[in-house]
Amino acid sequence: MLIAAPESTNTMENWVDSFDSPSICARALALIDARFRAISSLQEIVIEVYEEGPSTYIRKKMESHRWILKVVEPVEVEEWDVDRSWDDFEDDEYLYDNDDDDDYDIDNDSDFWRRAAD
Repeated sequence: MLIAAPESTNTMENWVDSFDSPSICARALALIDARFRAISSLQEIVIEVYEEGPSTYIRKKMESHRWILKVVEPVEVEEWDVDRSWDDFEDDEYLYDNDDDDDYDIDNDSDFWRRAAD
């Protein structure tokens, strides 16, 4: 079974819809279907879609290729650390020790540059 995630399906639907030509849309979907069907072990093609799509024509064409369309809800993007300002993130850099713990100086290591040239 192949399951296409709604994010990639939405991108594909918008791309196919941008052609503004039913015949080009049909050919593009036929090419995509041919790629899917080239997978010999593939039994089902499940396409997850958002309820609001660009075109019912495209979805009907998908179903004509025997793709199973499953309508899913968009996932809410969760804000991370909304109570912090950008200045706080800058301060986080000072929590880590960025100094090298060794005295190795790559710029003055002639043997390193000789090995790198080999």
